[in-house]
Formats: sequence, structure tokens, C-alpha cells
Amino acid sequence: MQEWLEMTAADLGRAIGRGEISPMTLCETYLDAIETHPERDRIYSAVIAGRALAEAGAAETRASLGQRRGPLDGVPVSWKDLFDSAGTRTEAGSKLLAGRVPDRDARVLATATRAGLVCLGKTHMSELAFSGLGLNPMTATPPNRHGDGLAPGVVLGRGRQRRLRPCRLRHRQRHRRVGARPLGVERPRRAQDHHRASAGRRRGAALRAF
Repeated sequence: MQEWLEMTAADLGRAIGRGEISPMTLCETYLDAIETHPERDRIYSAVIAGRALAEAGAAETRASLGQRRGPLDGVPVSWKDLFDSAGTRTEAGSKLLAGRVPDRDARVLATATRAGLVCLGKTHMSELAFSGLGLNPMTATPPNRHGDGLAPGVVLGRGRQRRLRPCRLRHRQRHRRVGARPLGVERPRRAQDHHRASAGRRRGAALRAF
């Protein structure tokens, strides 16, 4: 079952469709992995086990009846703390929103739930989603799976994260007049310019024919 944790959402969905994976067992496997992870509290701001198990049970019933709602029905997913989830605090990683508990799901989360995805919980994020590095000294900075000394960076797929490369700022020469160019440098000809020049040549040729 541990190999399920490395499978893509699409592969999990196909395996559920073939009857090879039980949505309930899959959900329990993910919940166990979350609870036993050494960085659990830095990754998750809230784990919604009750909701997850209820949704997984419903997905399993639909699968047994051949009534799956879609290719991802029964697949577990986690949400950033940015998205409202009914009855669970949603604070967008900010002390300004501490204790905020919405009474309904965000539209995207509600849509995913209707499609059968299983909501595991909420993950930490940069404060109000304003940090390009993913740092958050207010609540918790998520760990980088490639090393504790690395910034979280940009989340890709299957929990993989991009290792940040040093940024080099490129100095751009500024000119006094907007759009001005240094002497001796011609403006690149655009497609419209070529079209106009070609049309002009055709008109000139037509006039000379008379």
C-alpha cells in the first residue's frame, strides 16, 4: 500500500475504477502517512479525518455500484489553507485571520467534492499567498522534501517541489524617452510592418501598370 503514496492522481483513479484499490483503504493509508510523518505539523494546518473517511466511504459505495462520478472519484487530495472548507478554520497562513471558520466550502473545493475527490485537510502556505519563496514566520513554513535548509519554493506535482536557484537581476538600460533606442539600433520590424510594405509595393506596381 505504500506504493500508493507515490502514484499520480490519474493512476489512483484508474486503479479504483478497475477495482484494484479501495477508496476507504486508500484514504486510511494517506491519513496514517500524514499522522506518522515527522514534519506533520509543518505540513498540515488541519487534518479533516472525519470528513475524509466519510467521503471515501461514499466513493467506495459508488465504485461498488458502478456509479463513479468521474475518473478521480475516491482519490484523496489536500488543499492549501487558502481555500474555505466548511467547519474547518481557514486562515490563509495569517494571524490576521486567526480563528476564522467558514460555513461553506469554496466553490473550487465544492466542485471537487461533487466530482468525488476526498478532502484530507489543509496545508500550510505563505502568509496570504504573498511570498514567492513559500516562507511564513507567522504560522509555519512548510518543509522542502529535498532538504531542510531549502526554501519550500513552488509546488509542482505529487508533492515534488522545485529547488530554488539563485536569482540574478539583469540590469536594463533605461533611456530618457519611452520607447527610445540607442543610436544605431533599429527597431525590429513587426509582421504588420512587412504587411504594409508589401501592400505598398503592390499598389505601386498596379499604378505603374496604367
